[in-house]
Amino acid sequence: MIHFYERGGMEAYTEFFAKTFLFKSLDGSQINKLLSSVSIEEKCYQKGDIIYSPDDFERKIGFVYSGECIIGRQAGDTFIPLNTLKAEESFGIVTVFSARDEFPTLVKAKVSSNVIFFSADDIKVLVTKSPEISLNVIEFLTRKINFLNDKIAAFSGSSVEEKLAGYILGLQRKYNSLEFEFNKKKGSEAINCGRASLYRAIEALESTGDISIENKKIYIKDLEGLERVLK
Repeated sequence: MIHFYERGGMEAYTEFFAKTFLFKSLDGSQINKLLSSVSIEEKCYQKGDIIYSPDDFERKIGFVYSGECIIGRQAGDTFIPLNTLKAEESFGIVTVFSARDEFPTLVKAKVSSNVIFFSADDIKVLVTKSPEISLNVIEFLTRKINFLNDKIAAFSGSSVEEKLAGYILGLQRKYNSLEFEFNKKKGSEAINCGRASLYRAIEALESTGDISIENKKIYIKDLEGLERVLK
């Protein structure tokens, strides 16, 4: 374990924290003042090290300071990756605000990585001291809820086109953009359909002018049209 303040003090990390969801919209002096009221620790992990698992976790939020971490599920001997976290992205917020004594997924280091942790108690201190941080947490959790709702919509659609539209809308909210990379293999797995069915669904949405796909990127041409597919 490397304690945060042993590596140059909080000033060296102000720019880093300013890019995280927790301190968004706060200036450097505000961030430094808030950091001085809590204890922070930094841990180093080697490639493949398990950081959190359903059976072994702490009530903390972790921010990836360097490297990359993978979130996934363990199914027997098979690890199923769900998402890759890069610098400034986080995990563990559920452990801070949930009364349930469990962590739903497994987090491990994809490469050699450093992670900075805030304990549950320190997060509560920050939320109490800063209305901006309170709003940032609410906004972050709201995005999580919207993402899960989009997942439900994608799986509950009666046709592949509806499921695909729900999945694309979920990605649109996640990236907050009308264009982003689109992996067809991951797309077919996400909505539980075969490649051929996915291609037909893509062609259907392209034919109505809702989307277009070029160079492994998807472009949403008609957001409202895509939303109407789900109605």
